[in-house]
Amino acid sequence: MKLLKAEIDGYRNIDRASIGLSQITALVSESGCGKSNLMSAIAFAARFISADSRTRHQMMSDASCVPMSRENAGRDFRADFLFLTEGMGISCCAEYGFSFEWIRDGGGCRITGEWLTVKEDRKGRKPERLILRGEGESLYRARKDGQCNARINAGGDGLVIRRLMLQDGLYYHELLKELNAFRVYEIRHPDTAALFSSPAAMERDGCSFDMKERGSIPRLLCELSEKYPERYMMLTDAFRTLFPDIEGIDARAMDLREFCGIRPASAPPFTRKERVCSVYVSDANLNQPLDISVLSDGARRVLLMLTAAVFADTEGYQLLEIGEPENSVHPGLLQGFLDALSQLAGNCRILISTNSPYIAECLSPEALYIGRQESSGHAGFSGIKRSKVRDFLDECRRCGESLGGLVFDLLSGSADDRAILSGYLEGWAGMSQPGCTGAW
Repeated sequence: MKLLKAEIDGYRNIDRASIGLSQITALVSESGCGKSNLMSAIAFAARFISADSRTRHQMMSDASCVPMSRENAGRDFRADFLFLTEGMGISCCAEYGFSFEWIRDGGGCRITGEWLTVKEDRKGRKPERLILRGEGESLYRARKDGQCNARINAGGDGLVIRRLMLQDGLYYHELLKELNAFRVYEIRHPDTAALFSSPAAMERDGCSFDMKERGSIPRLLCELSEKYPERYMMLTDAFRTLFPDIEGIDARAMDLREFCGIRPASAPPFTRKERVCSVYVSDANLNQPLDISVLSDGARRVLLMLTAAVFADTEGYQLLEIGEPENSVHPGLLQGFLDALSQLAGNCRILISTNSPYIAECLSPEALYIGRQESSGHAGFSGIKRSKVRDFLDECRRCGESLGGLVFDLLSGSADDRAILSGYLEGWAGMSQPGCTGAW
């Protein structure tokens, strides 16, 4: 399942943000324009879908996320996603979304809407509504030849797509399964010194293959090398291309019980494993391999982001969010770094935030969403109009500027400069209505 589009409203200062997602998409703006809030909101929505009722109630009560500006105070949270999926046995687009009321004095914390519409990915096909929920009732489509008119009670903090997972024989069960598994992985400001420390890489039984649970890049690299050797080779090759002095990366795991000669008294049906994972790098300028923790902070961050891309794809994440990668990568390496990320991420989309013109120079104009802060304090993001892309590139050539250079010059310039930029950007048409054909 591929994520094609995300729309968010009613989260902190985010005002009806709508972004299409390429393999790599960038949120471009000066600091303080809502990039981190938009990325947090998308991840928040994904967690909300998979959460249990108690956790959802806690999320709807999270005062740190409630809109507080004069104009959007009291606005419901709303998330809408468009996916490309084969969960119904054919290639189709699925639009799924929900809305809820934030905590209020004396009430709130209830889901107010939910919708799911599918459309075959070919011309001439009409959208089919599978779920529609409003204030009064929740309806779903029970049969392929039926209508969306079967009633279901989801409760004030329950989602229909979660409740329908209990229905036997529903013809779009696989699609529901995919939607319930929608996940976003976030990399913001990681502590690479701790993540790359081998002593923290103890592995015991009972842990799932989860990057956050690992708490250790050496352990994750060891498991990647064992479970996905081809992807591991792609990862290490990409890293060595970016850092040519690195001649090799050797990930190994040592069984502590075997090393210490600990043997069970009899043949048990299950034997616990305790391993220490370590990774050594060979550098052309060093006389011996050294532990991976000796890499520079920038090199560790690059390896972390590349590893996260492989992990996100192999574990079925739909979106990887990376905050300001230019802080870790030399401008001369950015294009190669982004190319490597794109290759390693496979079916997982990547959303990055950036304050730098260098990232914008490495991507196509269609992959850029430019942030703006309104006088009201709201944050919005707009793409360059398709009809204006060629004109904007012509303007770059006339000014002798790169794409990213001109965007940031206009963003940081006078009111007239910002007005010139806004003339190239998509106008604000608002978000599509739940389950309508506007998402297609």
